[in-house]
Amino acid sequence: MAMLEQLSKATSDFFDRHWDLSELPPIWNPPWRFQGENHGQDAPGCYALIHGENVHYIGVATRHVEGRYAGSSLGARIANYWERVPGTPAGIYRPVSRWTDKIDGIIMIRLPESRWYLALALEGYLIAELRPSENVSGMKRTNQIPVDAPPAT
Repeated sequence: MAMLEQLSKATSDFFDRHWDLSELPPIWNPPWRFQGENHGQDAPGCYALIHGENVHYIGVATRHVEGRYAGSSLGARIANYWERVPGTPAGIYRPVSRWTDKIDGIIMIRLPESRWYLALALEGYLIAELRPSENVSGMKRTNQIPVDAPPAT
């Protein structure tokens, strides 16, 4: 199972290869545990659905491209994974039913608008490196990455 520490390391490896060294690369925000403001905002980047220290799914928010990902900022993408808890004060949320027993938080990494395209590459790289449980099952069906392929180096 992919862990947050592995996610952080793989993200650093990616940015070592693909980031302008004149500025610091983005980093993952602390986990949002379904309470208070989620800070998803209207930005491109990647997100990970987590439970404790385990990474179950990695997704992308590009915002600028057309077609499948049109209009999908981080805030819009992660809104698909949580709902307000009825009868509780504002700011109390829970994962939607499909994820109830699988996740207890969401982390995000925002990219500058001018580098939205790196979100697609980062997502692909992280999935290939970490093979989160919920991403890999989808890849088996679509043959995006062979299940027995060695991790990228």
